[in-house]
Amino acid sequence: MKIIVWNMNYWQNTYIFDPKTDRFKSPSYKNSPEEVNVWINNCKKYIQRFDADIILLQEINPFTLYEINYDKNNKNQYELIHENKKIIYHELHDELYGEKLKENFWGNAILINNFGISCGRSNIILGDSNYYGRNGLMCYDFVSSNKTYFTIINYYNKKNRNENKYTMPNEIKNDLEKIVKEKSENIILFAGDFNSDKEKDANNRSFFVFLEKLGFENFTKDEEFRNTMVPEAKQYPNDKVFVINNSKLKNIQCKLLKETNINLSDHYPILCECDENDINKNKKIFSKITFKLSEQDQVDFLNGKDVPGMVEF
Repeated sequence: MKIIVWNMNYWQNTYIFDPKTDRFKSPSYKNSPEEVNVWINNCKKYIQRFDADIILLQEINPFTLYEINYDKNNKNQYELIHENKKIIYHELHDELYGEKLKENFWGNAILINNFGISCGRSNIILGDSNYYGRNGLMCYDFVSSNKTYFTIINYYNKKNRNENKYTMPNEIKNDLEKIVKEKSENIILFAGDFNSDKEKDANNRSFFVFLEKLGFENFTKDEEFRNTMVPEAKQYPNDKVFVINNSKLKNIQCKLLKETNINLSDHYPILCECDENDINKNKKIFSKITFKLSEQDQVDFLNGKDVPGMVEF
């Protein structure tokens, strides 16, 4: 399975610079609507090149990206099928409206390109404490064609402009505890733009200790992830992938896709690849050897105990 994690920096890449009102021009600001359209078309091609099963996006409006009209709803959460993909979108509508960015809404999105993967909204109610940036924590359940059960959390640590700091790491702890407890039988992948780091951000160091205590393993702690921002951006390890595996996946590997991002965002994408254990494999072996085993030996075999005579198979 291939999973991509990418902050697309939508709001800057769709912002048209106005020299009359803007003192400084970010490298991402565009000069015209035509430049915005070029960026959008290049992003669509780039996403298609990923050829990934699931894509976790932050700072994006997928409806603008794919030219889809949509009506606002109370929860600002949307799910639809478009062409050959399923799109799930959580908009940071209320926060952006309060920040006077109401003409440029964006949020988190999950794109599912593999229709062998079924998806359903988690039955866990997130954000019931109504914290700032609550739609920046998406939680959905997935089942692969191999019947591997995943819970995927797409995270964007939205800065609280009212307090001028990142408050989400402390505010989402109860939700994360709830997910880990209720989805303990699933593989849980927690990934996105954390806007914080255990080593570099003393204010949120306790949050990463908290993740470790929950059982999450960081698969983006190697040297290549010490900076996930493109060269012209501020160097920082913003983007991360944490997994609670429960020995159900093998060969989990993450890679920073530095060579592919052609000035589309100030973040590099992360590719997470993993092999699913063939859960049907043991069942097939078992069906071939049951006639050799006593009833108690069959029970012991299913419970992972050594059974006499098994070596001959």
